[in-house]
Amino acid sequence: MDLRKPVQLILPGTFDPKQARKQKIRGVVRPLQDAATRAWNFHTALYYKAGGRPWRLVRDVRKVSTCFVGISFYRSLDRSAVLTSVAQVFDERGDGLVVRGGTATWSKEDRTSHLSEADSYTLLRDALQRYRQEHSTWPARVVVHKTSKYSPDELKGLQRAQKEWDWN
Repeated sequence: MDLRKPVQLILPGTFDPKQARKQKIRGVVRPLQDAATRAWNFHTALYYKAGGRPWRLVRDVRKVSTCFVGISFYRSLDRSAVLTSVAQVFDERGDGLVVRGGTATWSKEDRTSHLSEADSYTLLRDALQRYRQEHSTWPARVVVHKTSKYSPDELKGLQRAQKEWDWN
């Protein structure tokens, strides 16, 4: 990330059925996607990260109304236990930007990362502000995706940011 070069990692379990890992929670092995789907996903990700835009239907610019926010977590470069959140903000055309969030905590209950109420509020607020800067308007709808379940604190923070945004 420091070098600002596009990178796409692929784990052996993504393409080799013998290397497929069991999910930690359920103990089941997820089936592999077919080879064509895996190749499409891999190359589309590389193309996008290199600055291209995957094929899409042409849409009227005035009708962009949904802000998609994806919350994910990653370890710091020094591999310390500190996890940090990142929101990837996309519009309906696939144009995106990244908003960095606060430090996340690891929950022993569900074995996933979570944000505090204040950090989830700040993350969504910042994502909406960046969307407005890019599009000169607020979105008509916001969709927030996260790979793990939302904690009660995360929901409170996201709902607080959403209530403030509703009045703008």
